[in-house]
Amino acid sequence: PDDEPDDEPDDEPDDADHLPRALESFSRGVFEVPAASNYTHPVATSQSIRHALGSERASAAPPEVGPVSLLELHDGSLGGLIVTASTMAAPTLAMAELWLRFFAVFLCPACLAWMIHGELGSWNAAGRKREEASYGEGIGGLGMAVHTVGLASSAVLLTDSLYVYQYGRGLGLSLFALSSLLTVRRCTTSSKTVGSHARTNKSGARKLFRLSTFALLVVTAVVYMRSDGGVAMDGYINRFVPSLAAATGADRAEDGPFDPLRHLPHPGIDTPTIDAGTYHSRSNEFISDVISGWPEEARAYGAESGATPYLVSGDHRTGIPFLVNSVPDQEYVRVWCPNEFDGEQVALDVAFPYSTDGEFEHDATRPVLLVLHGLNGGSFEEYVKDLVMRERAKGSTVIVLIARGMMDTAVRGWNIFHGARTGDVDAAARAVR
Repeated sequence: PDDEPDDEPDDEPDDADHLPRALESFSRGVFEVPAASNYTHPVATSQSIRHALGSERASAAPPEVGPVSLLELHDGSLGGLIVTASTMAAPTLAMAELWLRFFAVFLCPACLAWMIHGELGSWNAAGRKREEASYGEGIGGLGMAVHTVGLASSAVLLTDSLYVYQYGRGLGLSLFALSSLLTVRRCTTSSKTVGSHARTNKSGARKLFRLSTFALLVVTAVVYMRSDGGVAMDGYINRFVPSLAAATGADRAEDGPFDPLRHLPHPGIDTPTIDAGTYHSRSNEFISDVISGWPEEARAYGAESGATPYLVSGDHRTGIPFLVNSVPDQEYVRVWCPNEFDGEQVALDVAFPYSTDGEFEHDATRPVLLVLHGLNGGSFEEYVKDLVMRERAKGSTVIVLIARGMMDTAVRGWNIFHGARTGDVDAAARAVR
């Protein structure tokens, strides 16, 4: 910037003039503040910030911000493309499993109803022989998909901790047994009649259907047997397959120093034996004071205390309300908090409450909230906006910490996003304090 200010003001104010006055009193020089209308990384927008980072970093190219295509993530070779695609497959499968777990309680009954309807139709007394002859032929892509999704959904109800805690083992086991019976029957009946269709493109789909069914059954059995922490399964391996136990090291003593974390008993997944509620140490005066101001009817979250009865898990009660209801967009001012450990800049979206004249203001007498979003979220997520909207209405300033790399924020080094990273939270909390 020039050393001497301009004598005549510009006809049009620059972006810095649009920064809210509340930000000046709130930041106090702690945060890096780019233009209010510019969310770009500060290293790419401010020469003074680049100078403050030192000559080595000042000479670095500004980071690119924004999504990139799959072809830009490798060196252009076929091998690089295969490696990149394979590493991106795991998050895709994880998201698919998350959505399946989310809707399993609704998908499983619907798929089972469809499968039972097909079974009843095939056993129609008027045309039983005809139906049996065409039973395997009648299964198409839709039928395979319904059976696969139904079996996978029932497996989730049997093995997922949230559903087991809600319903116990009985419901999931019954649905899984019925889904397995109907799906295996489809597989075996289809194999008996596949001869007339082996020359068609459907034969490959049938093989994939049978393979996926077998894989689901095996994986579900393994997950179920290890739901106690693997105690029972390891015991069976040591007893009946000692050679496998020796190969996997299940019967060998632990090498190296003693690690107490590896010897803690696994809590397992089973029906809870304690009542729902809030448990705390009564000898801790601070915690007791906090609990005393908490209404007793709100200390357990269930249908008895006002929770929606058909939303049966914490996932449902968190996500579904925001899938069917929208929250108005919130106004944020983005600032950047440096992490001194590795020199990265962490984005913070600050939402100020409104004053009586419609301007942003910061009330130092009200609590300041530091909000952490989900694994793949940001300040635009519905549940985040809902919290921001409610707390702004109470007069509080709300700060949403954007995990590095999320919302297309740039990461300049190799310390990329990690779900267990606490350094950015520490840096942001210290700056806010």
